Amino acid sequence: MHHKTDSALIIADKRRQNVELSAAGVLMPALITGVSADRHAFSNEAVNAHVTVAILPPGTQMDESR
Repeated sequence: MHHKTDSALIIADKRRQNVELSAAGVLMPALITGVSADRHAFSNEAVNAHVTVAILPPGTQMDESR
């Protein structure tokens, strides 16, 4: 599958995907940008696939690289 460069840059970055798709009206999980979450958070790597994910309880310190 081939994408235009601008589309590929969105697809490659999960944070940007979330922002762009949300703005287009696609329902997406809430993007947590603070130091800790006030609810359970699904945490995965921002630019990788097939890697370990975690469900973090409220108040857990968030890893800014994920």
